[in-house]
Amino acid sequence: MDHSTLILRNLIEEITSLRFIFRTMVAIILIASGLSKLIDYRRFVEAVRRFRLLPSFAVRPVAAAIPAGELAIGVGLCCSVAWSNRLLVWSGAPAIVLFAIFASAVTINLLRGNTDISCGCFGSSKEDKLTWSVVGRASCCLLASIVTLPLDSQSVMRSTNLIEKLSGIFVGVSVVAAIWLTRLIRMAALPPQLESRSRWY
Repeated sequence: MDHSTLILRNLIEEITSLRFIFRTMVAIILIASGLSKLIDYRRFVEAVRRFRLLPSFAVRPVAAAIPAGELAIGVGLCCSVAWSNRLLVWSGAPAIVLFAIFASAVTINLLRGNTDISCGCFGSSKEDKLTWSVVGRASCCLLASIVTLPLDSQSVMRSTNLIEKLSGIFVGVSVVAAIWLTRLIRMAALPPQLESRSRWY
C-alpha cells in the first residue's frame, strides 16, 4: 500500500467517525421537528397553507406527509448508527431533499415579501416570522445530512466498534443540546415582543 492510499484510507476512517455525530444530530432534529408538528398539527396545516405554494386540496396531505417523513428519516438515521445496513446508511439522502425543499420554500416566500408566517418547524406561533436565518439553518442541516452519507461502497459496510459509536452519539447529542440551551438562554433574555422571533429552527 503506497503512502497516498494510506492517507486516503485514514481520511475516510476519520470522516466515517464524524458521520455518527452528524447522523445523531440530524436524527434528533428531524424527530423533534416531526413530533412538534404532530402535537400542534392544526397550526402546522395552517402554516403550510400560508406558504401559498400548494393547491388547497394538497395542503392537508402534504402537512401529514412532512412530519411522517421526518420521523421515518430520523428513526432511519438512528438505526444506521447502531447497524451498518446497506439501506439504512443512506437515510440521510431523503433528509437532503427535505431540507432543500424547505429552504427553497422559505426563500420563495422571502422574495415575495410574505414573511408574516411561521416556518412551522418546532412549534408554530401567529407571531413567528420568516427570516433569512431560517434559510441559513436549513442549509446547515442540509450540509450535515450530506456528511451522513457514505463516501464509497467500502465505507458503507465498514465495521465500527461500540466505543466509537457511543462517542459519536454522545457528541451529537451534546452539540444539539448545547444549541438548544443557547437558544433558550437567549430567548429568556429577550423582551416578550421579540421572543417569538427567535425560536430555533
